[in-house]
Amino acid sequence: MSQRVETAASLSDAAAWLAQVDALPAEVDAKARLLLLDTVGCLLAGLRHPEVRQLGQALRLAFPGDSAWPTSEITLGAGGLAALGAAAACWDEACEGNSAAHGRPGFSPEAQAARAAYEAVAPDLSAALHGCAGGQELAAIGFGADVDVAAEVGVSAVVPVLRDGVFVDAVLG
Repeated sequence: MSQRVETAASLSDAAAWLAQVDALPAEVDAKARLLLLDTVGCLLAGLRHPEVRQLGQALRLAFPGDSAWPTSEITLGAGGLAALGAAAACWDEACEGNSAAHGRPGFSPEAQAARAAYEAVAPDLSAALHGCAGGQELAAIGFGADVDVAAEVGVSAVVPVLRDGVFVDAVLG
């Protein structure tokens, strides 16, 4: 709670300071205007995407209201407008050179390759793992059931780690 009060106080102090500023240096003013224009352009473009529109429809339940962004018929309250605007503004933005990241930190090429490889075999992950060299080697020495466990997705609440020859919960150790 005290950190929340400190944050509110520092935001209040910053707002008070900014209110007293008569003029920003010309180069700061020009850059701020370009950044604002870029953000608004990205926001308006982002509102066209089906995923962003679905988010807007879902936000209507939590943030009912009668305000909407230009070019959008999705009416929301202030909190919903802020959330929808943030998502829309980031949707097409080139994030670390990876526009597919949709405003999230970009993934390395290695991570993208790993995701693509997983998505290619995900529909029949068990067969893919049993068919690969490592899966065949494990099955040949009696660990075929372990390959089956490795192919299970979303069934365990823990990440196993091998410690002293025994798999244990990575968090609890």
